[in-house]
Amino acid sequence: MKRILIAEDEINTAKGLTELLGMWGYGVCGPVQSGREALALAESEHPDAVLMDIRMRGKMDGIEAGKIISARLGIPVIIMTAYFDKIDELQKNEKQMQYIDKPFDLAKLRALIENCLSG
Repeated sequence: MKRILIAEDEINTAKGLTELLGMWGYGVCGPVQSGREALALAESEHPDAVLMDIRMRGKMDGIEAGKIISARLGIPVIIMTAYFDKIDELQKNEKQMQYIDKPFDLAKLRALIENCLSG
């Protein structure tokens, strides 16, 4: 079973993602609420992919944690954000990560996950 780490500080969103991923047949690591926790869990659990909120608790945001996880561990990262105006800028500057805006288009989220896991 493929496992996905959820890094999301909004409790209801994290619960919803956990349930959704379970219905789609994925195992879940986490959820965690900070970039540092995401990095530590990724290093210990080696999930197959990471769903990472852009803004989380602590000093390390999702972009920074995602860059480290992707570069150091080779794990695909999907950044989630409610800041629609940031998507284009992020896609230009952070080529190694995928992005999806909140609220989610579930078909798009599933396609991004499947694409990350097949590559």
